[in-house]
Amino acid sequence: MKAKIMRFGLILTACIILISSFPLSAAAVSYSGKGTKSNPYLVETAEQLMGIEGNLSACYKLNNTIDLKGVKFDPIGNLAKPFTGIFTCDLDSDGTPKYAIKNVTLTGVKFDSLAKQNVAYKDDKTNEWEIGLFRSTSGATIENIAVIDATVTCGVIGESWQNADYTFNKGIGDQGIGILVGIAGNTKISGCVTTGKINTTGSAAGLLAGVVKNSTVQKSYSIGEVSSSGKWCIGSFIGTIETSTVKNCFSEGSVTQTSNLAPGKFASASKKATIENCYFIGTSNPDCDLIYGDETTTVKNCGTTAFDVGIKKITNFAKYVPSNNITTPTETVGDTSGSNQSSQTTDVSSGTTSDTSEETTVVSITAEEFMKKLNDAEVGQVNGWSFEDALEVIGFKDLYSTMSAEESAKVSDSYLSLMSSLYDAAKVLVVGGLTEKIDALPDAEGITADNAQEVLKVCEIYNSLPDDIKSIFNEKRVKKVQEAYEKALEMQDLKIINQKVDATTGFAETILIIVLIVINAVLISAAVILAILVFKNINRNKEEEETEE
Repeated sequence: MKAKIMRFGLILTACIILISSFPLSAAAVSYSGKGTKSNPYLVETAEQLMGIEGNLSACYKLNNTIDLKGVKFDPIGNLAKPFTGIFTCDLDSDGTPKYAIKNVTLTGVKFDSLAKQNVAYKDDKTNEWEIGLFRSTSGATIENIAVIDATVTCGVIGESWQNADYTFNKGIGDQGIGILVGIAGNTKISGCVTTGKINTTGSAAGLLAGVVKNSTVQKSYSIGEVSSSGKWCIGSFIGTIETSTVKNCFSEGSVTQTSNLAPGKFASASKKATIENCYFIGTSNPDCDLIYGDETTTVKNCGTTAFDVGIKKITNFAKYVPSNNITTPTETVGDTSGSNQSSQTTDVSSGTTSDTSEETTVVSITAEEFMKKLNDAEVGQVNGWSFEDALEVIGFKDLYSTMSAEESAKVSDSYLSLMSSLYDAAKVLVVGGLTEKIDALPDAEGITADNAQEVLKVCEIYNSLPDDIKSIFNEKRVKKVQEAYEKALEMQDLKIINQKVDATTGFAETILIIVLIVINAVLISAAVILAILVFKNINRNKEEEETEE
């Protein structure tokens, strides 16, 4: 019986130790900032960089050089749960990224054979066959991020879809090997730099990104080596470009492709893509086209000779040294499953215009494209604009400001006059529609975790408006927006905390049930043993009585 008690004590002790050591949230990380566009979370340590996984929709700013040498880094996001937020960095006085991420080692999954790889494939996009600092992004913005001296290896086998026996290998569309992003969907990349090496058996590999879909990439470059035995889509800069625009970019280094069917020095397997003002200088073995694409690919002013593409190239890599002067964190974010914090939410607590130096401008547009938008908007006005249509028209002035001097000069005075008249008409519709939305907002005490996200959306619309439109709203409505925003942020943070507590409580309850089951089993065992002993004792007494007789 003593042995039973000791065994039970050991089990109970183990359960207590397990409960006390279980974290509230495996991804809980502290940051300075609020994770909004105007007040992003500041990323200053390796822990904070990896902590982005805990809130894939927030806004982050690199605020220190991070050296990942010797750190086991788990890439951020995947196809099932991509990064949808904003990740930026300030520029230094020389026009290059002020900070960098150094010496990251990215290692993808590895298979010994295609047969094993096909068996391992799942259709739920959780294979994690893509690899990069970000495995996958969707609707994200990445600006002025430098990832230097990176090493990437991936063992996914990138054979063609159809084999000799007419079977099909699985998961080719899940492959994307890059230093910055594995697979970028609907993503804006601007001012980014990657240097390092990629060695892979997979398809769709490039030093900046493996796959770029429905995205824009501009004023970015890569330097390094790409080596692949994969069958498809290898390029020094980007592996595959689909329905995307790549402008004013370059790559330097070498491309080695042992069995590739669609190689490109700069990019490969491009379709419905526009690649303009880009170049590659270096070596390719075997020699191949600068850009491999189909008849839907448009290539303008690209070549194998270096020329000015408007990029400030890093010349002083020695400046990238981590600082020990880390900002004291003021916010905590953790596992945000169920949290819908928008990466576009902006701070309106002060009632003033956000600092435009933090606004992300990565989309360039030609004069022809811009004038077509104006014509389309004019036709749409006749048919009746929606509130969203009017908001888009309000943004035409900002869009015009992103155009190069050469392109903006091509926009005639008549079109500038049209833009002004459309703006005035849209302003009336936006003010009326937003007034209704603000009046419909609950008072601060009526904001809960369930309606906080909808409140933040209205705040975002208000804060995104130009000052001349903001000034139309009376003081009462502006104050309501400010108070609602603050309360909505509190409720959203509370929701995240409650989710952590619920997860922990659920775990604790599970452990308690296990402990009770163990206790119950011990008690039942003790009762059975006691019954056996009592039964034996009764039999022994009977035998003794019979002997005496």
